[in-house]
Order: sequence, then structure tokens, then C-alpha cells
Amino acid sequence: MADFINDNYISLKVNGQEGIGAEYKNKFNVVGYPTVLLLTAGGEEVERLFGWQNEPETYFQLLVDYTNGVNTVEDLLDDYAAQPDNIEQNYRVARRRMDRGERWLTRPYYEKILVLDPEDQFGYGIEAKGTLAVLDLYEKDDDHPIRSLLRGNRDAVQLTKGYDVLIRYYKHKEEGQKVLGAYDSVLTYLPDDTGFLNGYAWYVYEQKIEARYAHAITCAENAVRIKPEKANIWDTLAWLEYETGQTEKAIVHMEKACALDPEREYYAENLASMKNSRKDQRNQD
Repeated sequence: MADFINDNYISLKVNGQEGIGAEYKNKFNVVGYPTVLLLTAGGEEVERLFGWQNEPETYFQLLVDYTNGVNTVEDLLDDYAAQPDNIEQNYRVARRRMDRGERWLTRPYYEKILVLDPEDQFGYGIEAKGTLAVLDLYEKDDDHPIRSLLRGNRDAVQLTKGYDVLIRYYKHKEEGQKVLGAYDSVLTYLPDDTGFLNGYAWYVYEQKIEARYAHAITCAENAVRIKPEKANIWDTLAWLEYETGQTEKAIVHMEKACALDPEREYYAENLASMKNSRKDQRNQD
């Protein structure tokens, strides 16, 4: 792979937050990191690779294809122009846009897929409806489509993706009651999902929602029971216990977090803080 890159490109790694990196970020509308831009000698974009690529062979094949003009957006759009009512062509363009981190450009293709295949014989309907619902959420501030899709859904993968988007959106909007409502709903459907159990418990602690402390502690306890190897969950439980005056329990559980992840200074600092607080409290007594 290195030989191919060196033979075809001049590699440059830049920080998208400063200097020339920030200029590239704005010029090419880079929406996240890591993004690899393949440019011509004249500075025109050939294609881009967005996100981490876990399989080197797949990544290398994509690089070769894009260098040769195969399956680039331009290539796919040429095929689409010849067959605009072809479901597969619409899907290929939509997926390529998604892979590039350009979700907002997928709407016309997913909408057409739903029109051309109302019975979902091609199997793209769920993805199309889900993506359009997310677009409505962020572009129109309308949470009804995504909530409608999630209501009554029992597919764990779809529920996880959908509620993750919804919760992050409500947090961004600082709509606390909706955040809690979304957590309540997803934990009804997925009561053993440690990500949501811990996320909910930490949110309650972080926002200091005292009326929910007892429930949050129960959720954190369930999470560590399911995944006792996760230091971050023990940390959440410890802070909730500390916040509710259970200092001794909090110290024991923060020690657990330290033992599981001894390299992370954050847990050691938390433990020291809790022990110092206990010492101060004993001195006052």
C-alpha cells in the first residue's frame, strides 16, 4: 500500500483545526475526522475516505479504485444520470454520500427509493426511512419521524442507532426532560444495554437530578453486573454513591475503577478526591 501511495500521491497530514488544515477543512467541507482527501495535482478533489477503515485490504482496494476513477461520486453520478429511476443506482449514490460523511446530500436518492419500491422488495426501505428521519430531525427540528420509527420497534440494532441519535440531539438542544424521556423509553426496550444504562446514570449525576438518583444507582449497578470489566461504569456508580452520601461505597467502587484501568489518571484523581473528602469530614466530626 505504501508503495502505491508514494507512486501516485504526495502525502500530507494536517490538523483540520489550524493553519492550512483549517483552510482545507473549509474549502472541502470536511465534516469529521479522520478524512482522507485524494486531490489532483491541480488541487481538485478526486474522492475522499471518511472514518476509520478496519480492513487494510478493503481500504487499499478503495484507494486503487478511486485513483482509477472507479466508484467515485462522479462515476456513480454518471451512471445515475443514465438510469435515474434505477433503484440500485439511487442506492449506490446514497451510500457513497453516506460513506463520505455527506448525509445531507442523500435525501433525493432515499426519497426516490421509497417511491420506486414502496413494498421494499430491494430491502433498502428501513435505511432510507431512518436516514430521512435523522435529516428531518436536524434540518427541520422535527423529531416526529424518528420517534414514529422507534415506537413499537423491537430490533435492537435499529433501536440503539435511533435512540443514540435522538438522545444526542436532545442533549445538544439542552432539552433535559426529553433526554430523560428518551432514556426511559430505550431502557424499557433494551433494559440490559450497558451503554444506555451507564449513559442515563451519568446524565442524572452530571445534571444533579436528585429525584432520579436512586433509579440511576440501580441502573449503574445493573450495568456493572453485566459488564464488571468496564472501569467507566464503576466510576459512574461511585460518583452517584458519593453524591448521595455513601462515601465508603463510593471509595470502594472507585478503587475498582482504578484497578481495572490503572493507567488512567482520572480515576486515581477521583479516588484521591473522595478520600480527602472523607478525611475532612472525619476531622470536622
